[in-house]
Amino acid sequence: MKKVIRLTESQLENIIRKVIAEQENYPISDGHRKAADELLRKGPKPTGSGEKYCFTKDFLTQGIANSGYVNVSGHPTRFLHKIGEGDTFNKFQNKSDSDLQKLNPLCKDLKGEGNFRKGYIIQYTTGPFSN
Repeated sequence: MKKVIRLTESQLENIIRKVIAEQENYPISDGHRKAADELLRKGPKPTGSGEKYCFTKDFLTQGIANSGYVNVSGHPTRFLHKIGEGDTFNKFQNKSDSDLQKLNPLCKDLKGEGNFRKGYIIQYTTGPFSN
């Protein structure tokens, strides 16, 4: 017999935070927090109905601690983007060194065309040799 479990967005975020905390992560420093704050300050913001970040600030900060924010040349390797008309999963998956779904856990099933919604704010990464 199947059970339907209803969760609020905050309950889902708490579950995600706990799962992330169980994974092996690098310690977070003030520099990592500052990089996350700068990225969020300079990046796109949710402004309309249904628009949202596809990650939490804590998740972004931990990602920066784990993989860095700039490459050896000093160029950023992590970016935020607000999904607009004509944006597709493949466009960003091809740009990213990491799986978009793993980088954006609050937006489930990003690979589905109907779920790559206008107004979602996603993060993606590039490596030192990406365009």
